[in-house]
Amino acid sequence: MLPLGTTAGGKVHTFSSGDSYTATGFNAATGPQPNPVNPLGNPPYPGDTSSDGPNWVGFLSTTYNESFILTYNFAYDGATVDSGLVPPYLPTATSMKQQVQNEFLPIYGNQPSSTPWASDDSLFAFFIGINDIGNSYTQKNESSVQASIFVEYARLLEQVCILSRYI
Repeated sequence: MLPLGTTAGGKVHTFSSGDSYTATGFNAATGPQPNPVNPLGNPPYPGDTSSDGPNWVGFLSTTYNESFILTYNFAYDGATVDSGLVPPYLPTATSMKQQVQNEFLPIYGNQPSSTPWASDDSLFAFFIGINDIGNSYTQKNESSVQASIFVEYARLLEQVCILSRYI
């Protein structure tokens, strides 16, 4: 793992988006934010995961690191990159597009005083795709849909990268 810089307070921020392999049940709007007692914020560690225990996000945040990591995890069970391209198995599953555009950017994108992240102390992680493949392989235009998924994935990654360059 590459070392990240740390802020004056010694904190590193992780912002993750994805599907059930990444999800911990974090709710940016209603629950406690990541803090020294619970670096995942809400729900309590290890969160609500598909493994019923710590997933890679939990291990990264609490075990396999040398820094104090605050993790803001927008991932949602059943998510696809863009529900307009590939519908999730449940209409309530928040797509990665929604995770970035409706949660990360408006809540944390302007570096609020409660979450003073900077590009040199932050890691952004996207881990998604299994639901896009599983939910699109029977579509008549599967190849075209899958190409569109990668275009949208790259566009979302670019939005986050461009923002992080200026913070």
